[in-house]
Amino acid sequence: MRFRLERARRVMHAGKRIVVVLAENAIRTRYCAEHDEQLVKLLSVRALPYVSLGIIPLGTLVRCTGAGTGFWIYDNSAVYLESPSAEIKVTRPGEIDIYARVFAHLQSVAVYGRDARRIITRALDDS
Repeated sequence: MRFRLERARRVMHAGKRIVVVLAENAIRTRYCAEHDEQLVKLLSVRALPYVSLGIIPLGTLVRCTGAGTGFWIYDNSAVYLESPSAEIKVTRPGEIDIYARVFAHLQSVAVYGRDARRIITRALDDS
């Protein structure tokens, strides 16, 4: 929980560019009662000038391994992963490069701008 709160604090008070890529199934899966509120928050965060939000539409072919696990890259100096039992911090440059390549691929198959907004609003309409 501490990790999630820290991550949210960084996003909302960023002085740096924040680039996020989500799979459409991640925004359509209801993990909590506040699902709709989270989608509305996602729409507002998407509009921040320092945030780039990409969404990988359902049915998109993703050609890389490791793309099914959420991860966060901070300033190319560390990668954070979250599992049910631990928070994992990766700091070896070669391993960070692997995550950077996976992320670059995910960015390349995601949609942005109006198309991303459309996916979020459709998920809201369907919930």
